[in-house]
Amino acid sequence: MSRNKLKDLRPVLPMISEMERISPSEHFQNSCLRPILKFQNNLLVALFNQYVGKHRETFDKGTDEYKLTFVKNAIQKDRDFKNQLLGCIIGQFTLDEFAIFAMEEKETKKRILGMLIQRLQSQVLA
Repeated sequence: MSRNKLKDLRPVLPMISEMERISPSEHFQNSCLRPILKFQNNLLVALFNQYVGKHRETFDKGTDEYKLTFVKNAIQKDRDFKNQLLGCIIGQFTLDEFAIFAMEEKETKKRILGMLIQRLQSQVLA
């Protein structure tokens, strides 16, 4: 799929004013990562629900605090699940975006995982 067609599939999100000073990492997060996360939201939630299915009994009976911690631990500590989620996001990059990702892979993964945790936590309690 061409670069423009891939980007055209993503939702348009309000951007921070260009007048505000933001780092290149923040710009990449706002212009690329956030739209991809929103675009992939239904898939990410479905993957999480599948993951929870293995722990349904304890998850459903858990408190709100337990559920929030469960989300965080699932993403941070289960390597296979984390990589599956990252693949859903990285697979939506254009080649140019992947080049940016590759230059700052550690920082970008940290940003992606943080946003994933927040996104899934907000939907678990909704």
